[in-house]
Amino acid sequence: IPGDHYEMTLRRRAFEYFHKFAGYVALGGSSVAIGLGLQLVDAPGWMPWTVGVIWALGMWFLVR
Repeated sequence: IPGDHYEMTLRRRAFEYFHKFAGYVALGGSSVAIGLGLQLVDAPGWMPWTVGVIWALGMWFLVR
């Protein structure tokens, strides 16, 4: 079946790179928002550590 996705035209490759970059920016922004939200509600000290561990595990599985 012909189409942009199968032929990987220049336009499609540019979209793929932008989409991946935007996803990483969204991950970074969400991490900041979670951290600020935990600070705003004066969360117990174990919550930021737990979120950090979960985030680190997610990154480890993503890179692996």
